[in-house]
Amino acid sequence: MIFFDTFYNKIVNDVLKKNIKITKTKKDYILKDGFMKIKFNNLDLCNCILCGNFKTCDYNKCVHIYSILISYYNLSYRDIMFIWKNDNCNNVKNRKELSYKMDNCSICLENIKLENNNKNVFCSYCGTFYHLRCFNTLQKKHCLNCYNY
Repeated sequence: MIFFDTFYNKIVNDVLKKNIKITKTKKDYILKDGFMKIKFNNLDLCNCILCGNFKTCDYNKCVHIYSILISYYNLSYRDIMFIWKNDNCNNVKNRKELSYKMDNCSICLENIKLENNNKNVFCSYCGTFYHLRCFNTLQKKHCLNCYNY
């Protein structure tokens, strides 16, 4: 469990450090990472031929996928927070408006407020958010949704 700010800053720093060039064809994205070219299917942003396959809800995707989302689509902090929820990945690819419907805390069942990012933690494996105060009451500090630490 980490703060989303920490996760986002790591992703952005990784994307900026890599200096990946992106071109878009009709059906694919082509990334130039150093001397290597990586081809991504336009319909599937959960699989990277270099880094492997990822579950749709998994936020721990590779720098190549986040390069497309941040550099090509110009997604913001808030967009990245919701990209793997509410079918937003397809909304981005189809140039539709994103849905920013936030989950409830799985412990107290109250709304998670986005304004209180330093009071919320999230599981980078499944995207579930918790109030920090609720999460700290758990005896075992793992996600109640996917059981990852």
